[in-house]
Amino acid sequence: MTIAVEEASKKRFLEIRKWLSAPDPSPFYGQALKMRDPNTGKWFLDGEKFASWRQEPGSRLWLHGISGCDKTILSASIVEKLGHRDVEEEDEIGKLVGCAYFFFNFREAHLQTPIGMLKSIISQLVDEPQKITDSLEARNSSGDTSLNAMLEILKDTLTKHSMVYFIIDALDEAEDHRSLMDIIGRIDGWKLHQLRMLITSRKEVDTEEGIRRLDGRDMSEISVAPETGLVDDDIQKWVRAQLLNDESLQKWNRCNDLRELIISKMDNAKGM
Repeated sequence: MTIAVEEASKKRFLEIRKWLSAPDPSPFYGQALKMRDPNTGKWFLDGEKFASWRQEPGSRLWLHGISGCDKTILSASIVEKLGHRDVEEEDEIGKLVGCAYFFFNFREAHLQTPIGMLKSIISQLVDEPQKITDSLEARNSSGDTSLNAMLEILKDTLTKHSMVYFIIDALDEAEDHRSLMDIIGRIDGWKLHQLRMLITSRKEVDTEEGIRRLDGRDMSEISVAPETGLVDDDIQKWVRAQLLNDESLQKWNRCNDLRELIISKMDNAKGM
């Protein structure tokens, strides 16, 4: 490729990204990583459910629990484990292995819309000029940013990969939950063997009903509610780290008995 052609390709790539105008969830992802202990989520990341989800073609996994049980921090740990952007690689037949994520957040308007999620996922997977698909080029040329257009681009993009991990956090914080569940249902209905989809949310009736309707197939699920005890160790590690490192809490840390009392009270409360 000549320098002129390469520069033209880069310019076209930047034009398409500007047109796509995808929301960027990476700052929120970074914040979640800063809040965690290095071993947060080890119970899940080293477990059979996670291994099975990674290996099984077309697998889906739903993590659910109440607000405040560290679902978002766990999601960030999963993304990091999968090596988002840092270790995207090609398999033995030259197709890409990718990872894309979206963190819905009711406090941030740009992280609330289902179509914003689609644009963000496309943007993450098409992060180099050579990854631009025919459908993306065509829709950009026509100026079509509709929901159906984004779904078409996403499907085309996914077929260029041999494996793609989706991590979608906090479904219940989307502004149009019904539309989001419809989109997830349509994506699931493609039955793409290369797609591994993991979602998190509170276990609300409308979310559960939407998931149960997904193409008639069972979705594997894990409850991370405090009463299960799965996240107790994560919470304890976080509290201990805060007592040790947060300057405003040093007065509590100087007294070993008081520090251990705080931990024991937390143990008895099962993370609540």
